[in-house]
Amino acid sequence: MARQLLVIALCVFLLTDTWAGDAGKDSEPRQARVLEAQRVLSKPGVGLPEFAGLGNTIQVRVKKLDVFLNSIDTQCKDDPNCKPKDIHLFLDGMEIKGIRPQSIDREKGALRFVLVRREALPEYLDDKQQREIWAELFGFRDGWNATREVQVSIGAKDGSPLPSDARLGLVRVRMGASLATYVVVMLGVVVLYVWGWRKGVFSDRGSLEHGEPALSLARVQMGFWFFLVVAAFFFIWLVIGELPAIPGSVLALIGIASGTALGAAAIDANKRARATGEVADRDQLQAQCDSLNDTFNTKTSEADKLDAEIERLEAATPPDVALIKPKQEKRKALTEQLDKLNQECIAANARLTSVEERTKSAKDQKNAVAAKDWLTDLLSDSNGWSFHRLQMLVWTIILGVVFVQQVLSNLTMPEFDATLLALMGISSGTYLGFKFPEQQPQTPTQPAA
Repeated sequence: MARQLLVIALCVFLLTDTWAGDAGKDSEPRQARVLEAQRVLSKPGVGLPEFAGLGNTIQVRVKKLDVFLNSIDTQCKDDPNCKPKDIHLFLDGMEIKGIRPQSIDREKGALRFVLVRREALPEYLDDKQQREIWAELFGFRDGWNATREVQVSIGAKDGSPLPSDARLGLVRVRMGASLATYVVVMLGVVVLYVWGWRKGVFSDRGSLEHGEPALSLARVQMGFWFFLVVAAFFFIWLVIGELPAIPGSVLALIGIASGTALGAAAIDANKRARATGEVADRDQLQAQCDSLNDTFNTKTSEADKLDAEIERLEAATPPDVALIKPKQEKRKALTEQLDKLNQECIAANARLTSVEERTKSAKDQKNAVAAKDWLTDLLSDSNGWSFHRLQMLVWTIILGVVFVQQVLSNLTMPEFDATLLALMGISSGTYLGFKFPEQQPQTPTQPAA
């Protein structure tokens, strides 16, 4: 009896193992799988098929492609109004919406896709998830590598990717003409910036007898944002192959910087015009005082001559009364004129003293500030180093670092929120507010040769 039970158990085991093997054989052919992904070369032998970038065509070979295509078609088997789902490319498990097969070869089990962005998926350009995927693939979040190895697969829209053994090197930056063009453009921007720095483009305005004008914080800030946006614009264009959009917040930053520079220039020009007018008034008043003094000295000399002549006539024997009397009358009138001139001179000198107190630094204010070192130029005024200037410079640098990091990581210019823009506006407004009472530091005089 035991032997019979053992034989029955052995038969059941063998039958179960056979059914499981048959089921595995039947299910394996039904599973589609991506085997290989390569770049389609425009000419044989030109380029590396295992690397592809934006604008290139890649060919994806799929085992049991018909099974995958039929599974998509059967989704609409009983619904005449149903539209089969699109086939999308998947890179590292992330669905790249909008990139659809350029061609499908059922016999070879191959599909071809063109790696493009704006031209193929305009409806997804504002999709935050898709923008994040593109930034993850082409951004430099994982280091400064020109290429990135990715797993390539396909799948239905909003579905899961097929199992895949395919790997492909994704080219982020082409180490050829595009990179050379970018380097040349950036060198040109740097040369232009240095040239502008040395030629005084970022310096204060106004005449200066000795030395060079000091740097203007507002002009440096305006140049900083201008050249940073230009560099980012060309960098994004190099990587993704399309002209990037400039967000409204970046335009607002450029506008704040430009408005600050314009306001600072207007304030400085107004102060210099007022100082020039005060100096002119003081010079005119000085000329009046000098004229009164000259007239007084002339009249005094004339009075002295009359006194000497009258004494001579009175000393004559006998005195000539007919000649003395007119000269005495003339001397009396001259004395009245001298008294009046003396009063006018006293009043003019008093006004001149008052004007000189008010225009003590007017001559220095109408000229530009002499340059020292660049940090002192940016952070100091007549009262020494200023906190409001430091605040404006620090926030400009912080936002600049955030801007560069976002461009490198996400391949887009960042959208600064309203709070940060308000912060920059407050810093710039504070800087302009302090410029109204700010006096120009006195320019050291050069010793005579």
